[in-house]
Amino acid sequence: MKLNLNLLKSFILALFLGACSTDDAPTDILENDIRVVVISGTPQVGEELTAFYEVTGFTTLDYETATTAIKWWSAEDASGTNPIIIPNATSRTFTPTANEVEKFIAVEVTVENSSNGSRRSRYTGAINN
Repeated sequence: MKLNLNLLKSFILALFLGACSTDDAPTDILENDIRVVVISGTPQVGEELTAFYEVTGFTTLDYETATTAIKWWSAEDASGTNPIIIPNATSRTFTPTANEVEKFIAVEVTVENSSNGSRRSRYTGAINN
């Protein structure tokens, strides 16, 4: 059942990302802005979490020259109380350890180019053992 639940979550995430269109865009989105940052996966020790993000307004040159930095965060609750950067967690995937049990996890994506932008996902969790 666990595998089917993960597949369902991935399918829902794909539908969500696919359903985003320019008609849905808030009016304050900037060119070359990070529009969406979400986490996919089961919030459990040993289960891989993956960051998905979407950037608007990129040209071919932007993709060639921009760099992306990723930081994973833990907090005491879903509101992000007392956030702490998780050391060495800088890739699109993160696997929670015993250090994150009962914590909530978010991911922050920063795109460094001519317009620099950052966006953090909502916190997910709490991480189960």
